[in-house]
Amino acid sequence: TKSAIVTIDATPFKVWYKNYYNIDLSQGKAQILKFQQNISKEEREEIEGRRQERVLPKNIEEQFKTGKVLAMISSKPGQVGRADGYILEGEELDFYVKKIAARRKK
Repeated sequence: TKSAIVTIDATPFKVWYKNYYNIDLSQGKAQILKFQQNISKEEREEIEGRRQERVLPKNIEEQFKTGKVLAMISSKPGQVGRADGYILEGEELDFYVKKIAARRKK
């Protein structure tokens, strides 16, 4: 249903992050990887520039550690079977993490 909170697999996001920033998140902490030999100088500079502007909040990094990411479905249900949504972050993520933890305690 619309506005449902779901957990999704974090693997595709980890792979994108690794390809875009050349940083591995699979160990739990962000580890900067060495560049491959076949990467040009321009590509190295571009990736280094991206790294300078990179900010990954702690709560999202914790979700990558567990291998699951919380997301909210923003589309109405239909007959196609497709669901559009977005990954929770910031205060919204903190709110729903607390709600889920409280519900699990009961």
